[in-house]
Amino acid sequence: MSRGSPTTGGSSPHVAMVVEWCVDGLCFSNDNAILDDCTVVPSDSAPKLRQLRTEQEARIRQLYGPQPLPPDALAEHLEELYKADADSLAEAAPGEPTVIDSLTDLTARIFKKEMKQRIHDWEGAFRERYGREATAQDKMRLRAIYELYKAVKTRVTEGAVHPGTQPHHSSGTATGGSHHHSTNSSAARPSGGSATPSGHSTRPGSTGSMAHPSPATESRPHSNHSSPPPHGAPSGLPSGVESVADAVAQKKTLKRLLHEFEERFKAEQGRAPTKEDRRPLQREYHRYGELKAFLAAQGIASSAPA
Repeated sequence: MSRGSPTTGGSSPHVAMVVEWCVDGLCFSNDNAILDDCTVVPSDSAPKLRQLRTEQEARIRQLYGPQPLPPDALAEHLEELYKADADSLAEAAPGEPTVIDSLTDLTARIFKKEMKQRIHDWEGAFRERYGREATAQDKMRLRAIYELYKAVKTRVTEGAVHPGTQPHHSSGTATGGSHHHSTNSSAARPSGGSATPSGHSTRPGSTGSMAHPSPATESRPHSNHSSPPPHGAPSGLPSGVESVADAVAQKKTLKRLLHEFEERFKAEQGRAPTKEDRRPLQREYHRYGELKAFLAAQGIASSAPA
């Protein structure tokens, strides 16, 4: 083909050149190879050129691509994210219910999974930066975070009560209170099991309140309306709430967990979750709305999950 061939029409000189190279390469395919960008090179040098280009692209991604956060930045993020919950746990008096005790089984499992992933991210960043595993001394900065994770893990393992059932009142630690409540109510469990949230089941051996046939949990599957507060609870407070401060703490934890769920869903599915997608967390969304309405009635500002 001549360089003035009319087949290229009014195309740019670059397009004409690429077309000419491709035609030349096809005409001499035994001696030439066409690379991905339509460049024609001798067949003998094509593998080496492809390897060099791959290495060049890898260097560009390494130098100018997204960089992982350093461990110190991840540690600061962990401290900021879980400060309120960690402080609440550390300041709780023996026998006093904490925000962890008020989580439902499903919410506690989501909370635990979220914390575990974030802690693993920090440990991985530390290992990448320093070439070794983080020691106990290195983890001292995040001691409150690890203590909070241990409490959530215990909550998931032992199955403390849900919001909407009787909160812990027994003496001793919150963990001890959970075990005491589970033991006293185990004799009242129905032999056929009990209802669990859609798409989820109580783990084997769990003594969560879904296995407790209390009036509050028995009525929950039949209605989405909040159940009446347990006997002895202050008038006007939602069930499972000791005070306005307790309601604020529960709502804050639920808001963060629901926000994490929605963000993770958007990242994985490329869209916002629908009502059907939220069904496994229907109990948590309903509880959040109940607490939000109560706090709004008290004149406390509230916002929906992002």
